[in-house]
Amino acid sequence: MHHTPVCITFALFEDSSVHVLDPSHLETLLATTMVHLSLNAQRELCVLSKAGGLPMSVNEIMVCLQVAEVRAKALTELLTQRLETDWKGRIVELR
Repeated sequence: MHHTPVCITFALFEDSSVHVLDPSHLETLLATTMVHLSLNAQRELCVLSKAGGLPMSVNEIMVCLQVAEVRAKALTELLTQRLETDWKGRIVELR
C-alpha cells in the first residue's frame, strides 16, 4: 500500500495545555476541541479538521503535526507488515 492516509486525532481541553493523542470515548466527550489530521507515510498532510471553540496557535498546530507524523509513519509500517504477513499466509491456486 502506497500513499494511504492515516487519521490521527487530538483532544484539547479547556484550561489545559494537555493534548490527548487518539482519545477514548470519554475523553472525546469531555474535550472542548477535537483536531483531526490525516497524513501518509511520506509526511504529506491530506486533511486538517478542527472542531470546537478553543483557539490554537500556529506553534500548537505544528507540534500536533510533528507528533502525528511519527504516529502515522508507525501505523503505516504496522499496517504494511500485517498485510504482508496475511498475504504470505494465504494459499493461492490457479486452476
